[in-house]
Amino acid sequence: GQLHEWYSRKRDAVWGIPGVHMTDLDEGNNQLEIRVDNPVAIEEVEEALSSLDIPLEAVNIQTERRPILARPSPQEAHTLEERAAGNTMVGGYMTTGVGGGCTLGFNATRAGKAGFVTVGHCTQSGKWDGGVQGTNFYQPSSAINPTAIGQEKTDPSASSTTTGCPSGHVCRYTDSAFIEYKSGVSYQLGKIAKPTSKDSIAVNSTDRFRIVKRETLPRSNETVHKVGRKSGWTSGRVISTCIDAGYAIRNPVTGDVKEVKLLCQGQVRAKAQGGDSGSAVFKVSNSPQQDDVELLGLLWSQQEDPDGDGATSDRYYLFSKIGNIYRELSLTTLDVWKSCDPSLNC
Repeated sequence: GQLHEWYSRKRDAVWGIPGVHMTDLDEGNNQLEIRVDNPVAIEEVEEALSSLDIPLEAVNIQTERRPILARPSPQEAHTLEERAAGNTMVGGYMTTGVGGGCTLGFNATRAGKAGFVTVGHCTQSGKWDGGVQGTNFYQPSSAINPTAIGQEKTDPSASSTTTGCPSGHVCRYTDSAFIEYKSGVSYQLGKIAKPTSKDSIAVNSTDRFRIVKRETLPRSNETVHKVGRKSGWTSGRVISTCIDAGYAIRNPVTGDVKEVKLLCQGQVRAKAQGGDSGSAVFKVSNSPQQDDVELLGLLWSQQEDPDGDGATSDRYYLFSKIGNIYRELSLTTLDVWKSCDPSLNC
């Protein structure tokens, strides 16, 4: 409770310091954590905390490179980057918006309409701050399949009035958007392509992970998985459960920079690459059947080497949590997933 009070108290002062890009209440180590992208910011953060009577011995301040959006990347001729097996849309396959190839996260319904969820930043080119542009999505790309499979319908704008948003910033709780399927598109609710092995993007037409429930609260140190169209099936451990993370968006015309904050994100120490944006993050329960999973959220950012020392063990990615995705996008499969609806073939 004391840590939570300090965490809330420091919000506006700390996020007003240039160079701060991530904050966390690290319950596993019983401390606050603040990450900056330059050493000069450390002194300013310490001064701000001291002025707020927050003891510095309760705070871990780290210097690291800013994480980057797992941006779309050029297509390569691999299975998850080809047409979905049987032209039936399931999670894990490549899908392309205006900026390039991302990953189809999971299928869902909203207001009686079928579609899929992927990251919002794949709906805009070069920037993302929410808002619906009506972006068309293709599978795997407009070059290979020029017929759009869906269109962006829901992607709330980042707002300064979002609960918990630091002063002077705009915020959301998720980087996510709902893409409504075009008429006639084949899809399966609750299914994610299962690659033939770890770290592979090779898949067949039958092996699937099956989503049987949502897990709204990731737990520190538990093992989770993702299937992305670029780096395939990877797994790792949750290292933070509620990070506030920021990134800058530069207006290509005016040069103005806007800081967007994503609140209460999960962090996993595992591999991800550009093009994996939109990957479903999940926990494998193997219950009630083999390859049954519990959905945790949606990957949106990856960091290959935060401190620049070349260690591959430093890889991590950030994900938006599934409960917040359902709330922001007003998805209506929420209730049926609580008890495994027959439409999921349970």
